[in-house]
This record gives sequence, C-alpha cells and structure tokens, in this order.
Amino acid sequence: MDTPLDDKTSVPSGPATITTTELRGRASSDPSTSSLALKNVGEGWAKAAKTMKVAWLKDGKPTDEQTLTDEQWTLSGNAIKVTRTEEAPVFETTKDDVTKDDPYVQERQYRVTIEAEGFPTVTKDIRFYTNYNSGTLEVRMKNGSEESSVAKTVNFTEEEVNDMLTFQNGSSSCGHTGVRTFSGWGVPITTLLEKSGITFEPGDTLKMRCTDGDGTDKYYWRGGEWTYEELLGNQRYFLSSLYEDKDVQAKFIEAAQNAAEAPENTAFRQAAAAAENTPMTPMISTGYVETMLDSDSIVNATLPTEDNTTVSKLVGKENNFRFIYGITMTQDKHTVSFDAGNGSALTSQTVNGPLMTSTPEQENTTMSSCYWVIGFDIIKGSHTPEAEDTTPDTVTKPADPTRDGYTFAGWYTDEALTQAFDFGSQVDSDMTLYAKWIENGSGENPNPQPEQPATGTKTDAGTGVAASGTVLAADGSAHDANLAVSEYPATSERFQELKKQYAPANNLLFKVFDVELQDANGAVVTDLGADGLTISFPVGTQYNGKPGAVVHLHKNADGTVTEQRTSSDLKVVDGMLTITGVKNFSEFVVMVNDTATQTSAATAATPKTLTKTGDGTPIIPIACFAGAGLALAGICLLMSRKKTHRR
Repeated sequence: MDTPLDDKTSVPSGPATITTTELRGRASSDPSTSSLALKNVGEGWAKAAKTMKVAWLKDGKPTDEQTLTDEQWTLSGNAIKVTRTEEAPVFETTKDDVTKDDPYVQERQYRVTIEAEGFPTVTKDIRFYTNYNSGTLEVRMKNGSEESSVAKTVNFTEEEVNDMLTFQNGSSSCGHTGVRTFSGWGVPITTLLEKSGITFEPGDTLKMRCTDGDGTDKYYWRGGEWTYEELLGNQRYFLSSLYEDKDVQAKFIEAAQNAAEAPENTAFRQAAAAAENTPMTPMISTGYVETMLDSDSIVNATLPTEDNTTVSKLVGKENNFRFIYGITMTQDKHTVSFDAGNGSALTSQTVNGPLMTSTPEQENTTMSSCYWVIGFDIIKGSHTPEAEDTTPDTVTKPADPTRDGYTFAGWYTDEALTQAFDFGSQVDSDMTLYAKWIENGSGENPNPQPEQPATGTKTDAGTGVAASGTVLAADGSAHDANLAVSEYPATSERFQELKKQYAPANNLLFKVFDVELQDANGAVVTDLGADGLTISFPVGTQYNGKPGAVVHLHKNADGTVTEQRTSSDLKVVDGMLTITGVKNFSEFVVMVNDTATQTSAATAATPKTLTKTGDGTPIIPIACFAGAGLALAGICLLMSRKKTHRR
C-alpha cells in the first residue's frame, strides 16, 4: 500500500514519497543502521515530520505497531535512517518466515508510516528479508572438479556446532584505512574436517557454499575459493601486538600517516607485519564483533578477549554463518643483479623481501568472501600441488669475478663505491650491486694482511664513548684509528624529537650520540667485522644497577632508518651501558630508567646485543626494561686493516 502526497495538493512545500521497496537485514554491528530512500522532500514537510511508525503486516493486516523514538529514526536529506539494536531491531524475521521459493530466505512485509503536522500521512509497504541458515553446516567432498558428483556429505546440527565453538580474533589489512579485527566465536574448519573424516591437503581446493551464491553450483560464491596452499599452507594471523606493544604502535602510526597515498603502501604493510603475530585458524563464525584500528584509535584500543567481548544476537543472527580466515603474510620477491664492469659476468639472484601483510588486492578484508555460509566442499585433486618455495631471504655471495690486470675488492650498492653491501641483510627492492676493482701493480692491495694488532679500546676523549673489536679500515694505520662522537645538546631539535618519541615517564637519564669510526686519513670505516664492535656509553656510576636501554637508529643505503634495540635485561655497570654486535654507526639513543630496584654491579652478566625490530625476536617496550645485571666486557682488540680505494 502506497499513499504518496499529491504534487497538486494545496499543503505547504512538500510532498515526500518513500521510494524504498525492500530492505535486506545484515547488521554488522550493534547498533546498526538501515536507510529508507525519499524523493520530493520539501523543507516544510521535513521540519513537520515528527512521528514514524512501523507495523508488521501479518497476513496482510497491520500488527505489533511500533512508534519509534527520536533515537531510533532521523530524517537526513533524502533518506530516513533507522537505528536497529538487539533489544529493538524494528525490522526482523524468524525461522517461521522462510519463503516457499528459497529455504535460505526469511521475509516479512512491514508498513512504514510518517506523520507530519499539516501534511497528509505518508505510508509505504516494504519487504524486509534476511539471508538465513537453518543452523546446519554441510561439509561435502568431491573428486577432481566442482562439476563432479558429491562423494561424501556430513551434516552438523546447530547443537553440534555450538559444542565445537572457540573464541578467536582475526585481522585484516585494509590499505590506507587501517587494520580490522573480527572477534568472536566459531568452529575451526580443521575441526569440522576432522569430525567429518574428510582430508584437506596440497592439491585440494575448498569452495565455500553460501546462501547468496552465484557460481556453477547455485550456492558457490565467486570469491569463496581457496587452494589448500592459500588457506592452510601458510599460517593465518591475528596482529595481537598492535594492541599491546607501544613500539609496534609507533611504527604503525608513522606508516599510516603516509598510507593514504596508496592502499598497498609498503611501509604500512611492513609496520603491521612487524607485530608479534598470533596464529589464527580459519573458522566459520556464529557471532562476531568488528572493530577498526587506525592511527587515532590504536593507542587506546583494548585487546579483545573472551571475557570482554560481547556479541550481539542481532549481528550473529543476520550474518550466520560467516567465514573468518585471518590475515596472511607475504614476502615480495626482488631481483639482485651484479654489475662487474669489465669483469666476468655473474648471474642475477632472486630473494625474498621483508615480511609484509597481504596486499589489499589480494585480501582487502578478512571476511570479504562469505556471509550466510551453509557449508563447504573439498574438491580433491583439483590442481597440481604448488612446489615448495625455496627462495632465500638473503643474497648468496657469489664467487669473486675476475678481470685481467685487476683484483676484485668487493660489492657495493652505489656506482661511486662508497656503500659496501652486507650479504647478511634483507633486500626490499630490486637492486644492482657494483664490483670494485684494484689495478694490479698500483701499490694498492684489496686484501692486505692485518697489521700487528693494537691492544686496548678506542675512546672518544670528549664524550667517553668507547669501542672495541676488529674492523677493516680504509687507507690508514690501525694504530691511528679514531672514534668520532657527537653528543646532541638537550636543547637541539633532534634531541627533543627523539626524547619525545622514546623517553618513558620513568626516565632518569636520556642521551643521544652520533658515532663514527675513522681511519688515519679521516675516511669513515664501514666494515666493522662479522661480529661487530662492542660499544660502551658513559652514564654515571650513580646509576649502577639501574635498568637501561640503547636504541640504534641505523641509516640504510636507501635513506630509510631501521630501529635496533637492546633486550630487556640491560643494566648500568661501572657507570656504563655496554652493547655488542654493532655492525654500523649512526645515531644511538641511550636511556636509564627507574623501573626496578637498584642492584649490585658485581652480579653483572654479559653485554647485550642489539636486535633488529621485526626479525622475530621479541621486542620489549622501552618503558619496561628490567632484568639481570651487566658487566663491562673486557678490553678487546681493535684491529684495522688497510683497505684500498677504487682505481
């Protein structure tokens, strides 16, 4: 029944007509919103519209009429927004409303009435429907292809499904918008497969069957297909430490600031992947809560748990069942070429880049594929199993190239041969390495024998920073190598910037040093040996036993910065904070905190090695550093060997 206002009526400016004829219920949150479209909305009618009523047309007769409160409906432009909740859904269906034509659709007719003072009443009869699952999940097996006949079927009742429910979180990377978390209860597909006695293995395909399917099988959905390798061959994850690790949050926020430029923003994906990820088993959910993490909300977000997560019955009912499968991690492949100049040619190599979340083109949202799941098919032997990916994560150092009249002297990332390549580092883009050559007979030796070592530790007189270890120097004497250190004044912009980023509330001392090692000619020494150097930073004996932290801001060849930090048990010993394994120099942030009782320096252990963020080793927030004591390493040997320039 429609009663639109007549354009020729003499009432003030109007008229208005509800144009919506049907609504589909799929509440993704509680509260959720449904919209009714309007046309010919006059200003006078809009101001006078004060009452909205909704009645169920049971057997064609209005019943259970509701007069909506101001909180339940609003008139906005050319639409009416209706707010729906579990307690007051306004429009709803039950299992008794199943249609004759489709067992997976429930529908009701509703009459909507809008009353506006001084205007005729506006009414509209609307079909409200929901896609629906009876509560039964059907797992089937086919052999060879989806067109094959069903070889096995196992049904799980609603009661059996409820007995298998587990709570899980799943994450999805949504490009420039952030990360979504889906938290709730569901049945892991591995549990359903085990209970059904159907195997899912390499070479098999899983096809999800949904009430709104559109594939060769009426219920196959075009986006609901995964090979075993895609769905279970690689671990799925929930990015749990985005909620808890302040350092990961900081990286994520920094990356998100630039992520709007491109949904596939690499820094954004790497920041998300740097999190300590919690495995997530793909599951068919009976109810969930969807939350969004972005640069504004992430700091105050609370980790969803079974105890603090409440799933709305409205969301569960109108999305039952929904497939949740978590985010996957990828490694882009990069090609490294070797430019030997006039030397012998070398074959290029393909290596994996840093770990990243899936690109939006692959999986823009965790649960994009299937609402209203009725089951799934395992297609046995549908494809040739994918070969194991044996791509290495780092470049393999090739045999040295040869060149008549010259001696090979190493690989560099730039044509000017100023940045030596570290074969232990990961590559994050395609690149070319350039060979350095030393002309024979030039008096220069690319691989000189080391001089007799000079004992002791090189110390910067101005700051007291000390370094010890074995290095490969450029043109200069091993005995004359110098440690060049600059300590940033507390008033400098860079000092204040780093203090704001890294200093915790319980910070007692904060220093920033810029460190270099130079040979006798003033050239920067870049090769600090396979084991790196031991560096000691003076902080004062009054802090002995206090927990400390050192953050190394390593400048990469491409201009980016990699953060490296000490583990959680670094402490001040003899007035120094000491770290080992330093393989390059730049800025060092040095802190002493007051998070633990002061202990005796006599219980010290060993210096702490820097750990690169994102390499899989747990990273402890700076504000939480505490642990065992630390002794200053014994005096080490500083050796440098002559390193020739390119001719």
